[in-house]
Amino acid sequence: MFTLVPQPKFGRKLKRLLKKDKTLETPIRNTLSLLTNDPVTPKLKTHKVLIEGERLFSSSVTGDLRIIWRYAPTGLEVIDLLDIGGYEGGKKVYK
Repeated sequence: MFTLVPQPKFGRKLKRLLKKDKTLETPIRNTLSLLTNDPVTPKLKTHKVLIEGERLFSSSVTGDLRIIWRYAPTGLEVIDLLDIGGYEGGKKVYK
């Protein structure tokens, strides 16, 4: 079981997303629950990404919505939640 640690940017973007679209709450909760139990389960479509020179992981929430995360350097069973947003468009998380 992993402990999820939302970073400030993740928290701000999550709050904005949920304010705009409350229907995302359930899919996001489900994704976070899966991340807690098994971050590489096939249901999440987790894959490695290179963002701004850093190797991170991306997990799918919905068709376009992704959560960007990394294994925390502080602990073996800790995941830092770094960003949440779309795959494409103005709110994309891949830069």
